[in-house]
Amino acid sequence: MLGRFFKLFCALFIFTIMAAPGAAQAATASGKVTTNHWKKGAAEGYSLTATVTVPLALARLAVMTLTGPEIVTPVTLTEDASGTTYSAVVTLAARPLDPTAYTVTVTYIDSETDPTPADTLILPVTVVDSFATLTSPMGGVAGTTNPTFTWQAPALAGLSGYRLSISGLDNGVDGSPWLSAQLSAGTLSAQYQSSGGFPSSLTKGVLYEWYVYTFDSLGNSSENRDGAVMIGANISGTVTDLSGAPVAGATVSIYYATNGDVIPTSATTKADGSYLLGGLNSTNYRLRFSKDGGKPVFYNNRLGLLMESDPLLADATKLKTGIDAKLGWGAISGKVVNSSGTNLSGVSVALLDGSGNATSYPAATTKSDGTFSFTLLPLGNYRIRVIGTPLGYADLNDGSLIPVTEGDTSGQNVVLNTLPKVNITGTVTDLSGAPLSGIWVYLYDTAGTPLFIPGAATGADGSYALVDVPGGSYKVGFLPGAGSSYAKQYYNRKATTLLAENITVGSTVVTNINAVLGTGRPVITAFTVPATSPTLTVSGITFSAIEGTGVAGYLINESGVTPAADAAGWRSTPPTSYTFAGVGEKTLYAWAKGATGLVSASSAASVSVEAGAVTPGDSNGDGVITIAEVKLALDMYLKLQAPARFVDADGDDVVTLLEVQKVINAFLAVQ
Repeated sequence: MLGRFFKLFCALFIFTIMAAPGAAQAATASGKVTTNHWKKGAAEGYSLTATVTVPLALARLAVMTLTGPEIVTPVTLTEDASGTTYSAVVTLAARPLDPTAYTVTVTYIDSETDPTPADTLILPVTVVDSFATLTSPMGGVAGTTNPTFTWQAPALAGLSGYRLSISGLDNGVDGSPWLSAQLSAGTLSAQYQSSGGFPSSLTKGVLYEWYVYTFDSLGNSSENRDGAVMIGANISGTVTDLSGAPVAGATVSIYYATNGDVIPTSATTKADGSYLLGGLNSTNYRLRFSKDGGKPVFYNNRLGLLMESDPLLADATKLKTGIDAKLGWGAISGKVVNSSGTNLSGVSVALLDGSGNATSYPAATTKSDGTFSFTLLPLGNYRIRVIGTPLGYADLNDGSLIPVTEGDTSGQNVVLNTLPKVNITGTVTDLSGAPLSGIWVYLYDTAGTPLFIPGAATGADGSYALVDVPGGSYKVGFLPGAGSSYAKQYYNRKATTLLAENITVGSTVVTNINAVLGTGRPVITAFTVPATSPTLTVSGITFSAIEGTGVAGYLINESGVTPAADAAGWRSTPPTSYTFAGVGEKTLYAWAKGATGLVSASSAASVSVEAGAVTPGDSNGDGVITIAEVKLALDMYLKLQAPARFVDADGDDVVTLLEVQKVINAFLAVQ
């Protein structure tokens, strides 16, 4: 018994000595380093967490520093409330090498004379590069119930679980995000559950960001930060500039439509220009879009004053999408009136650049009150052109330079008080359809007598307008200037006033009084003849010509000399056939004459009339072989005469006895 008591006493003494302050002990520190790899859109980053524990006996008696890749200055680990666990979270400038290791140096201060030996912990790390795919909810949700957050599993070996995180909730302590409990690897959804001072539910109209952490078996994690949700969302849209590029950081403010009081709810556009507003009632509001103190734009891309902007009716139970806005533009508005101040509606107003050139903007049409506007204009200088012709007013190029500045509407009123009324319009072109400028257009009475009514010259586009023409019937003449190669013409493509058609001017504009001018001398546009013909009459000829006042006659002959306008053989329509007197290689010439008698240049075509087209030896094509024609055939055989195709049937320029015999037989057949 005494021996057992002595052994127990010795054990207690040794324990007391070891537990006494200042006594040196063997260190038993242990730890690990885990990494976090996060991404948000195209951005990503890395951090690591070092955790080291020491025995209770060394609580608060250790100093620890962390060193390793991407850590420029050693980081001191901080103890927790128990004093046995030390930790540090370090944001890394770049991805750590995988695999690599970090070093935690542990120094103990348990004794001044005999401290516990320092520890050096070499802690390996790995990085998780696979992320959970966030699925829903994303963006605005019209309902106000607690949503279920869902995601898809990544391809990760050793996946051990997930945690859901929601930022924007106030825990009443430090503003840190809410974190769910650890979820199993097979759990791909979770809901918000109030805990630790966080509110009982999500608040409608607040945009929350939500993340999903994915953990491997070693505690390393990836973190997808791309989630965002607003329950009770009512309005969503995108803010861009005129080019369509998103505008990030723009402020979207909302006001009551009735009194213009601002509502605390506002939104800031994200990197993609999108925004969300929520927590609204079913009533009318006004929206204001702006950035960095710039001029605001209101709902429906309106400029001006808030209370003059268009109201937007919200629905407390639904989400309205597509409430977009564009920033960085200006506008032009104005009014068109006549000389008595009456508003002119239906007038077309074209937008020109500062140099007076056409722009790609569609023309505006004045409303019933004469007003017009151009919106969404890039900043710069502009001019306008009033196109009054369809309403009986001449076009007006306003020479005033109109500056357009951001968020402002530049006023530009136009008074058509000096513009005469347009009565007749048209266009003058050449035979190819190209516009002719500088052609004077005059009026004549129905007898063809010139009238003392001012004429008009065609512009660069060939158009003209005759103004202040009293009602009545007229003839219209188109007269080129001195030295012009074009011939004068009268409506409708007539060469004289006697032939010209009448037009009637009434209360509306007479349009399309056009002219197509030529030189008076027709141009042959086509002339084709078959290459061969088995008969003296060649068929299948095509022949066409044009002239501004029309083609008065067509002629085909065998002479290259220009025929007189009154020569025999002219026809009113193009011939389609021609009869030769004999066989052989022939050339035809086509001619056309204009209304004033001018004859065109010729167009030539060749045809071979085959020998079989005539009786052998029939030199004049009359179908009768005479003794003189027999003698002529013998002279060709004796080479006293040049061979001709009516004898030389094969066209080899040699007349044979056989060919002469055919002529004799033809002669005898008719005797």
